[in-house]
Amino acid sequence: MQKILNRHGLGVAVLLLALAAVPVLHAEEPQTQAGTEAKVAELFESSFSHEATGNNQRALADMQEAVKLAPQHYLANLRVGWLAYGRQRYDESIAAYQRATELAPRALEPQLGVMLPLMAAKRWAIADKVGRSILAVAPRNYLATSRLAYIAFSQAKFHESEVLYRQVLDDYPGDIEMMLGLGWAQLRQGKAAEARQMFRQVLGISRQNASAKAGLEALK
Repeated sequence: MQKILNRHGLGVAVLLLALAAVPVLHAEEPQTQAGTEAKVAELFESSFSHEATGNNQRALADMQEAVKLAPQHYLANLRVGWLAYGRQRYDESIAAYQRATELAPRALEPQLGVMLPLMAAKRWAIADKVGRSILAVAPRNYLATSRLAYIAFSQAKFHESEVLYRQVLDDYPGDIEMMLGLGWAQLRQGKAAEARQMFRQVLGISRQNASAKAGLEALK
């Protein structure tokens, strides 16, 4: 906790008063660590409450205040990243996630988190680098692999995207979103029969799926 410094240089005055054996009265006591922790806890409660009702602006403001009070608070920085992303404040989100990563260098969640604003801002190269750094320590991570597949697709790297979607489906064969991603990656490569089969497979379990229907329509 940072100490609150008296604006009027009362350090000297306090010393003189002490020598004169006169009791010292402080107009403004430094905020204690317990007081800061209590306030941060209150801000977390308020932030979660506002987020639950869809008021992300207030939820973000609470966490911004918490970070000001406790700059080293990992979860406060992490939530600023998440909530700023939801408000489409991508630069702020990226900075907050990076700060959380500095506070917990071995944690995966802030690295996974920062991929979201990077992708939203179409900073594909940086997002790809982050995703691959995650896979270097967690090779079968679902979120990193699926997001790398989307990043590759967004850059028209359709074969690479197909490979990545297949990797996810090896672990999660019933994931409809990954099936759709694979189908579209195949379609973009001209693999009509494979794409058609994948879209039909999706419609076999989700009959009104708009993306699968659009894929089949594109193959006509």
